[in-house]
Parts: sequence; C-alpha cells; structure tokens
Amino acid sequence: MCGIAGSIGRPSAENVRAMIDSMLHRGPDDQHFYEDRRVAFGTARLAIVDIGGGRQPLCNETGTIWVAQNGEIYNSPQLRDELIRYGHSFRSRSDTEAIVHAYEEWGDRFVEHLQGMFAIVLWDTEQSRLILARDRLGIKPLYVWERDRQVFFASELRAFRRLPTFSPSLDPCAIHFYLTLQGAPAPHTFYKDVRGLEPAEIRTYEIDPSSSEVRSSQSKRYWSANDLILAEPRADLTFEKAVEKAEVLLEKTVASHLLADTPIAVFLSGGIDSSLLAALMKRVHQGDVRTLTVGWERRPDSPEDERAIARAVANRLGTQHEEVVISPAKAVDTFDRYISSLDQPSFDGWNTFLVSEAAAKHVKVAMSGLGGDELFLSYSYVRPLLLLQQFETFTSWLPLTIQRTLLLSVLFGTGKRSPRDVAALLSLSLGQRLERVGFSIFSEADKKQLQQPAGFTGCEPAWEWMERKMAGATLERRLISHGLNVYLQAPLLRDIDALSMANSLEVRVPYLDHRWVEFILSLPDPYKYDRGINKRILREIAKRLLPKGVLGPKRGFTVPIESWLRGRLWDRVDHALSKQRIESRGLFRWDRVEELKKDFISSKGRWEPVWSLFVLESWLAHVGS
Repeated sequence: MCGIAGSIGRPSAENVRAMIDSMLHRGPDDQHFYEDRRVAFGTARLAIVDIGGGRQPLCNETGTIWVAQNGEIYNSPQLRDELIRYGHSFRSRSDTEAIVHAYEEWGDRFVEHLQGMFAIVLWDTEQSRLILARDRLGIKPLYVWERDRQVFFASELRAFRRLPTFSPSLDPCAIHFYLTLQGAPAPHTFYKDVRGLEPAEIRTYEIDPSSSEVRSSQSKRYWSANDLILAEPRADLTFEKAVEKAEVLLEKTVASHLLADTPIAVFLSGGIDSSLLAALMKRVHQGDVRTLTVGWERRPDSPEDERAIARAVANRLGTQHEEVVISPAKAVDTFDRYISSLDQPSFDGWNTFLVSEAAAKHVKVAMSGLGGDELFLSYSYVRPLLLLQQFETFTSWLPLTIQRTLLLSVLFGTGKRSPRDVAALLSLSLGQRLERVGFSIFSEADKKQLQQPAGFTGCEPAWEWMERKMAGATLERRLISHGLNVYLQAPLLRDIDALSMANSLEVRVPYLDHRWVEFILSLPDPYKYDRGINKRILREIAKRLLPKGVLGPKRGFTVPIESWLRGRLWDRVDHALSKQRIESRGLFRWDRVEELKKDFISSKGRWEPVWSLFVLESWLAHVGS
C-alpha cells in the first residue's frame, strides 16, 4: 500500500519528488523513484508485504518493465507459482512483482488475472508505453492531469498542487454532484482539469521515443458490474446450495485478504457483516484474531455507540478484542485535521477519519465490512421504494389523485418532508425518487434556489447521471447497481481510502472482492432480499458461524453531527457560512444560505444541507481556492 505519483512527456524528477512528498502520510516507511528521459514516477510506501524486499517501483529480470502500485494483490502467491511454471524468475515476495511478470505473460490483459484492490502504473521501456489501471470495484483511486503532450498522475489531488505549472480551477459540476450525491464521482474531481480514472479502467499512453512527448492515449474498461447485473440470474442453485457455496467462497476470500507481514484487525461493529469477517478470520487464521471497536466516552448506551454488541461478539468468538474510547470534546478538535485529510469534500467521512486514527495506533491493516449493504439491499431507502413499486402495480387502475391519498395514509411517514413531496414520488423516475428518498442532500430544485445565476450550467442533473449508472431488469437489481456504481464510489470508497491513508492505515474490504461480487450478482434477487428481509444469504451463514442471540441490531459508529452543529460547532459554522464568506466565494446566494441556517436552528429544516455547505466551505478555505 502506498501513494504513487509520476509524469510522462518531458518529465521532471524534481516535480515527482514534490508530489510524493505531499503524500508521505500514505507511505511513511520508504520512498523510492524510477526515472529516464521519458517517464518519472515514485512511491511513498506503507510496508505490509515483504517488508524488507518489496521496495517499489520494481522491475523484471531485464529492467525493461517497471511497476508501482497502491494496493494489494491477494492472489499473488498463486500467480507467483503459475508464472514460475511459465519460466519467470522472482527476486522478492512482493505482491507487486507478480504484476510485472503477469504483464510479460499476458500483455494488457494482465489486470484480468489480478485479484485485489489496486491502482497501478506500469512502464514498458521497449514499447515506450505507460499503463495506468484501477481495480474492478474502484477501491483504490488514481487521478490524471493531461496538458501539452504531458501527463501527470497521482493517488491524491493534493499532489498536483505541488506542480509549478498547475493552477487549480474548481469544477462547478463536481460541486453540483457533491451537493446531491455527497461526493463527486469519477471521472469528475473538484479540479476542472484533473480526471479520476473510473473503476476497471485501463488507460494507455504511447510516448514518442525521440521527442519524449505523449503521442496518443486510449482507455477501456475490462470489467463491469452492470454487465453482471444485466445477465440472467442462474437457475441451477437452490437457496440452500447457494448458502453453502457462498460460505466457502467468503471463507476463501477472507483467507486471501490475510496476506500481510504485519498484524491485521477487524473493525467489529457487532453487525452481520463485520461479525462474519471476524468469525471466518478466526476459522482460517492460525494466530490470534484481533478485533477493534470504537465508542464514545461516557455514552455507552447511546445510539452512536456499538461497544456492547461488539464486545459480546468478540467474547463468543474468543478474539483479542480492543475498545478505543473517544472523547467528544477531543473529537470535535479533530475537525481541522479531518478537513485537511479530505482529498475532496465529502459529506460523510468524519467517522471514518476518527476510527482510522484510533486504529492506526494499534495496527497497520484493518478489515472492514464495507460492501455488504450495497450487495444485499440493506439501505433504509430500499424498502420504501420496493413497496412503492408494489403499490403502483396494485393501484394502477385507480386515478392518480386517489393513489396519492392512499400512498400517504398507508405507505409513508412524512417526517420532515411535506405530504406533497411524498405523493409526488408517484410521477417520478427511479433516479428522481432516489434523489428524494435516498442519501441525497439537495435536489435539483433546491440547487437552483441556492446557486448564483452562473450556477451549474452545463452540468448533467444528478438524477439523470444516477439513471445512466443503473442497470437491471428488476428494481432490486437496479438498486444494487445504484449502490455499487453511485453511493459506494463517492463518498464511501474514496473516503475510506483517503481518510485511512491519512493515518497510514490500510483498510481491506473483502465483500468487494470481485469473485464474491460476481457470485452474489449471479444469484436470483430473493436470495439477497425477500419480503423485507435483507442480507438473506449472510444471515444464513451467520446462523452457522455465530452463536444464537449474539447479533443485535447494528448501530454503527456515527458522529452526532446534528447535536454538535447546534452546540460545539455552531460558532465555526456561523463564521464559515457568514455573509462575507459566502458572497466573496461567489458560489451561492447568501439569502438562501441564511434561510437554511435559520431553519436548522429553529428546527424547521434539516441539518444535512448546513453540514454539507460547512464542509465544502471549510475544505475550500483549507486548499486556498
């Protein structure tokens, strides 16, 4: 695991070193570089596999192919054995070396042989071509800035700010997406001229050997979750047989994710996802299994604390369990560190930062249950949307006005949304419905009221973008597609990379192993979600592995942002969202921001819009935009 950065086309080694210096938090153990007249790249390494011999960039036997990566190749031991049989020689136990020889053996299709999370840079000196590649699910990020037949690439946006020729210019469409989706999805970034590689994207650059300038480039996707979602579900497995196969595969997946020469801990919440990881790790790991839970000081019974449930699971499993207690006062004091750790603004990342900061004092590697909710339809908006579909099917013969009346009285509680908003769902597309009842902060109509006249012109409506990203013959499959392609990408995966690596911690996500994802997506919908019960397969495996009665309702470690906004943070919010700051920034109308603040303080409005604007303004002030 590391930070990578580099350039091609008249490269400057000095610039690359400056880029790497901006990311030493990602790799405090070692920094190393490769350069010639056509390319320069380097790494800041967090040493986890082959600590003494895994320095990168590294090369093949003849020094003609050089590779660096941010991530882990979990099947590297198997690849190593296979490639040795084909005649390749290895000089280390590094998982990165397997990439070099895989490219020699299979060419550009080498990525199809990798099981893991990765962002890769590969330089072929003889072919004068550079390859950049991301893993299938988009777990590890990689960003690119192309200008004047030159290309710069890095693991984080902050690295580009070290370049003397880079002038950061905000992308209004990134702000537009952030205000609805909680983050800017690739290829968008908050810098107009920098694009993020998309999941499973492999981008190739051809470099002129004489001028050292970039001659051409092309991109392709080598894997797609939507292709799997669109395929017919397999009909050859009963539910019971599918559970058996899923248990075997998940056990193999967890075992492969234990590849490390340093201790690994499981983030344990007491929910199904993390508890299963701990139970399977206990089954396959020969040493002690370490689990770690974070909770709030003096609030063990609060909804934000998960220690009691996690402790019960750890006691039954017999893990080496540690509880980290965080003081709310000290947590608030981390806000500036949290903002400086954000590579791009994100609505929902402070909890990830706090957990990572706490875990990094104990281990270098942690395992997370991220991905279980997306694959098994476990978000709160799923049930209302499925019920709404059933409601429409059964009442399609009724006039729309009567349908709306029935919907309000039978199906939905209105909460802070007006009855008109809820009833309007009947005439909306799925993307628009997700904008209303999903995790969206501002709707398109909200943003029109908020933005300055120049606004977000030319930006695709967020709900249309969501609809383009979704696929599937059933609503269930389209919602899984939304989870994997939208919410998981930004903010979740981007946050877990940036905020864990800000604390020199690697986080692994077994539920996003592509073999597991492919198997789960191949199954019929009712095996995942049926009549209001989510995670059906995981629940059945849990019955086999976890003692009855251990699992309680998952709470999860959350930051009580709403109460902090009303108390500890309000002075800072009021200052950041002051008339002077808002008008000088020129993005939003002051009268609308003032109205949002007043509505929140008087409990007429939601806290989420105020928080999202506060985070955005704090980040912009931090980076000097």
